[in-house]
Amino acid sequence: DAIQVVGYSAWKTDNNITDDNDDSDADGLSSFVEYALGTSPTESSTSSLPRPGMTTEGGDQFLTITFEKNPLANDIIFQLESSTDLETWQNEDDAIEVSVNTFPTATPLNKDMKKFLRLKTSFR
Repeated sequence: DAIQVVGYSAWKTDNNITDDNDDSDADGLSSFVEYALGTSPTESSTSSLPRPGMTTEGGDQFLTITFEKNPLANDIIFQLESSTDLETWQNEDDAIEVSVNTFPTATPLNKDMKKFLRLKTSFR
């Protein structure tokens, strides 16, 4: 049986990680984000990247983001942020999980609106 490693420091040691920002597998995810999402820091995989989407609620459309969470990473906080200009970002504190690991924006989209989402990860 494999031993499950818990906590970022232990995960770094187990995976020989010395730089939190390293992307040795060149998949666009830093070592820290690989830990948060539960992906391998040594095997490139774009299938684990957060995915944008849409959901409809009460006739309104909302932008969503779906991502995997490392079930052992209880020391990580995920924060959904939105922007209309890619410069000013605001927390989507009211984002409620609508399906497994899928979170919508708090306000609906309208036809003239540009809206962008990003997932911010940090330590608890």
